[in-house]
Amino acid sequence: MRDVTQELAGAVRASGMRTGLCHAFVVGSTASLTTIEFEPGLARDFPAALERVAPSAASYEHEARWGDDNGHSHVRATLVGP
Repeated sequence: MRDVTQELAGAVRASGMRTGLCHAFVVGSTASLTTIEFEPGLARDFPAALERVAPSAASYEHEARWGDDNGHSHVRATLVGP
């Protein structure tokens, strides 16, 4: 979990645009981008909630097929959205 507010604000400033929308997205099947109040409690609560919904130690069919250990990341990214 990472706060990208300043990076996005800098990109908007550097663009020279004065009005409009900033469209931010993440490419990849194991990452997500969402909005949340970035404060210490939520920075702990949100990952903990994802761990309850899609535990990293659980068994995933994806891992059995591909021999990797990121099935939980795919499930979490699908729930949160790109």
